[in-house]
This record gives sequence, structure tokens and C-alpha cells, in this order.
Amino acid sequence: PAAPRCRRRPRRRDVAGEAMSSIGLPAAARTTLNGTESSEDQSGDVPPLPPLVPGAQEASRGVGGAPVAGSMSGLASYFASCRDAGSNNSRETAALADVADEVLRDMHESSEGAKPCPTQLAAGFPARDRAEIISWLVETFEAVGLTDSLFFSTVYLLDRYYATTPHEEMKNGDGRKKLLAAVLIVLKVASRENEVKMCLREVVCKTLGGNKVSWRGILAAELAIFAKLGFSVEMPTARDFLKVQTIRILDCDRQSRGLAEYLLQLTIVDARLHYRHPHSLLAASALTLALFATRAPQEAYRTIIEDLVSMLPDCSNPTHRLLSCCQDLHRLWLQCASGERGGGEGYIRALGAKFASAALGSASRIEPPAMPLLAFPPHAALHEALAVVRVSLLATSGPAAHDDGGGGCGVAGDVPELPSSRSRLAAAPSPRSRQAWVTDLHTKLRKASRASRRGQKILAT
Repeated sequence: PAAPRCRRRPRRRDVAGEAMSSIGLPAAARTTLNGTESSEDQSGDVPPLPPLVPGAQEASRGVGGAPVAGSMSGLASYFASCRDAGSNNSRETAALADVADEVLRDMHESSEGAKPCPTQLAAGFPARDRAEIISWLVETFEAVGLTDSLFFSTVYLLDRYYATTPHEEMKNGDGRKKLLAAVLIVLKVASRENEVKMCLREVVCKTLGGNKVSWRGILAAELAIFAKLGFSVEMPTARDFLKVQTIRILDCDRQSRGLAEYLLQLTIVDARLHYRHPHSLLAASALTLALFATRAPQEAYRTIIEDLVSMLPDCSNPTHRLLSCCQDLHRLWLQCASGERGGGEGYIRALGAKFASAALGSASRIEPPAMPLLAFPPHAALHEALAVVRVSLLATSGPAAHDDGGGGCGVAGDVPELPSSRSRLAAAPSPRSRQAWVTDLHTKLRKASRASRRGQKILAT
């Protein structure tokens, strides 16, 4: 009799990895948890992942294996709520509930450990050369159809390489090879949603390089980058954190998402700002400022601070750091919108042309708010009342209101003028208009103060 056929055991699906890929998390965060790779053994089966923390999985589950709501973050609870959904995609997403918090913390630690020093970056990567390269990248990637995630990864890889000592001289031929080699590396390690269906050699040499750089030269430059960075080339970027933080925000429309993407990409022009704050905090600030500029409801801000606390467990005052980063980002936005930003003009123009399309919510055409965020979550009526006060002080005091010497209210010297829609308040007020202004201000301040107990006490006195 014929010998029976040996059937190979079916390969077990990597449900968590596929779900992580569906929301855009990097491969480093998908495949490595607590330093243990989920690699296949020789038999073709995927071994089960060990507990991330001894007893963590048992302690986080209640009767019947259901997760305990108080033992996980808001994002993990959101994933756990998909367990009872009818679709297969929802149940696969629910598999992230057990690993979401650990993965987010691992992403933050990996990002902080790999961030280049701004001083070393300025010494090894001159600002003029860096501005020219990022301008070329944003224009070329948009023309070829490469995703924004690939753009962030390429810039991050180049910054890490040139910030690592010993520094190298930027030569024309060598610089082109290193640039194309960085793009090649990013394309090789790209996740499923960022995969390029074309031949990588054709994309890098012909489409991007214009057949002016040899393939052997690019491969040699690729090996040099690997050696200098210790083969640690894929790290979470600021855009990875932004994609995670928009998962639960239901009130974030296309315009708000497009503006958050625009502001986050705008920070790349300022290397010191981009690497001064943690990337998780920078992404949260871009999203907060975008929601504030598009007048999103206050419910949209609730999940931002929850996810930020999950990523920054050791931060004592995340709200204060978020407001500080929002103010730095708001200042950069004003400089770029007014043309006062020194350096990177080509990148700013290319980015503005890219985000002017309706598909991205015409984000680059949105005017920046006149005042930065003063509280979190921001109160629209309070900011509007403060803006009315400022414009009225400028109208009554004249140019002297700008030179307060650091005294007074401290707002007139830091905040630019309001848009033209309120320019009617800049005229010298007459007695009648002054009385109308007082009434208007009283109404707006009363509405804003009702939201706080301290405001109610002030009104009572």
C-alpha cells in the first residue's frame, strides 16, 4: 500500500500582528514585545507569547476571561470592547487589548532612546543641506505616491545617521548615495500598508535617482548606514503616535486630521523643536492644536490626555507639558504662515502646496489661531473673551501695549494680531461702542467662568 501523505500543520495566523498592521503601528512594535520576538519555529507554528509582566494577564482578567475595566488604559478598553462584535476584523482588533499598553510604552521608550541630539545633528547635518533634502523628499514622495509614513521614517533615519559621531562631510556624490540608501532601507522594512509593489531597484535607481547613481554605490552606502546605526534602523516616528492617538477620536473630521498631519510635518523644518519634545507629546500637541483651530467640541479632547498618560507613565504633569509643546508648535505655525520663518522656505512652500488639496482638508489654508492654548481642554468662550480684551487694549493704548517690558498682563507682547474679521475693534472706541464692548465682554466672561468653580466665586463677589 502507498504510504500516507504527511500533512503539514496549518500555520497559525498572527492575529495581533495583522491587527497592529491594520492601524499602522511600526513593525518593531508589532513583532517585538518586552524584547522577545514572535518568530516561527522549525515546525511552522508560532509559539505563544510569554506574559509581558509575570501575572499581568491573569490579574487583568475577571470572571470568564473578560478584562477588568480598571486594569487597562482607555485605548486597551476600546480594543477590548470589540470582543463581542460580529465581524472578524473587530474580533482580531480585540486581540490588541492585552498588549496595547505595553506596546505603547515600548514605542515611547524606543523613540526616546533613538532620538538624535539636536546639537549633534546641527554639527553633522548643516541646516541648509537638511532643508534642501527634506524639500526634495516631500516633493518627490508626493509625485511618486509614497506615503507620509515612509517620509517620516526616511527623515528620521537620515537625522539619526548624520547626528551619530564621527561626523562625515557632506559631499555631492556621497550625499546622494546616502539619501537613496536611506530611502531603500525604509522601503525594505515598510509595513504592509506602506509596501511598494514595484521593484525596489527600479524605484530607487530609476525613478528617484534618475539613473545617475550606480546600484552598487547605493548598496555600499546602505551597508555604511547599517554599520553606523548598529543595524537598528526602524524606530517609531511621530506620525506613528499620531495615528494611534486618532483611533478613538470620533469627532476628528477630515479637516482636523489633515491639519494635525500638516502641523506635525511642519515641525520637521525645525529640528530642535522636532526632537526637543517626546514624539508622543509632539503628536498629541499637533492633534490638540488642530482640534482647537477647527473648533472641535470639548469631548474630542478627552481621549488625548488619556492616551498620553499611557505613553508617558513617568510624567508627573502631562497637561503642563502638553500646553508648553502646543505653544511652541503654535509659534512655529505663526512664523511659517507669516513668512517670518528663517530657513526651510522651499520645504514650507512644498508642504503648503501638498496640504492645500481638498482631500487633505485644505489644511495649509487654515489661519492659525490668534492666541495659543491657555488651558486644557481649551474653552472657546474664554479664548474669545481674552482676544477681545487684547484687541481693545491695543486700540486704547496704541503701540505702547506691545512694549510692556515683561510686566502687565504679559499677553500683548507674545500673541500676534487677530485675523481681519475682528479688525473693526481696532478703531478708537467711542463712548457708545465702549459701553457695548463692556457688555459684550461681560457676557463672554460670564459664559466662560460658569465652567469653573473659581470663576463662580469671582462672579459672586
